[in-house]
Amino acid sequence: MMWAYVDDRIGWRDLCSPPALLWAVALLHLVTVRPLAGEHLLSGRPSDCLRAALVVGGALVIAVLARRLLAEAIAALWLGRRLQRALRPLLTRRVRLWETAHDLAVQHDRDADGARHAARRNRIALARPQCATWMGDRNAALETRVRTEYGLDLPSAWPRLWMLLPETTRHDLRTALLTWRDATAWAAWATLFVPLAFEWWPLAPLSALGWLWAVRSARYAVETLTDLTEAAVDLYAPRLVAQLGIATDMDVVEPSTGRRVNIRLRKGG
Repeated sequence: MMWAYVDDRIGWRDLCSPPALLWAVALLHLVTVRPLAGEHLLSGRPSDCLRAALVVGGALVIAVLARRLLAEAIAALWLGRRLQRALRPLLTRRVRLWETAHDLAVQHDRDADGARHAARRNRIALARPQCATWMGDRNAALETRVRTEYGLDLPSAWPRLWMLLPETTRHDLRTALLTWRDATAWAAWATLFVPLAFEWWPLAPLSALGWLWAVRSARYAVETLTDLTEAAVDLYAPRLVAQLGIATDMDVVEPSTGRRVNIRLRKGG
């Protein structure tokens, strides 16, 4: 899961977003300026103008719907929830690199090289890799670290913690999640530019740049979301425990207390 709540319904903003408008302009160029199927769709007559507008408008609506499906698939891929069997060699490699860096960090714990090896290990993943992708591991490591430190099952506890957060913290989390959504949207639009690029080559580098920007933005968003979420748990988990009436006088949630919280939140399940 991603750790914020925003409205994600399809609306006019999807049709008027910069990549959607850029895609529509590119399609309009192809159907009106460049020959398509051996002839020009637009020859200057009013009926042809109307036909071109209907073609582009209809295609844009379909593309927006396709963008949503593509964005969801890309998000699942980035978070390591798709193609797990096909990406298993990559996961194996990540685990091997992480374990090597971790062993070296432990061996050199008391000298200067220890910090360097620990930083290299953390660049790979903050906990033992469970996913083939960096973004998936960053998300999974958050749950692992919270469970190890506090005994809390984060997916169960987070909706209640969210209700206790101040509005400024919620705003920061929503902003990071919107950055993530924008990144998946740009990646989807960059993919939708590929078929058009076969007819008009300048769209090929545009598609590649869109993908590069999307990946960089998505990594930043995941890092920000997980950091903010872990900080929120650090600061507000004791308040959650107190609100549930499990303990009222603790500054740090012990793992045993966290497991009691899990039982309460799962309603015994």
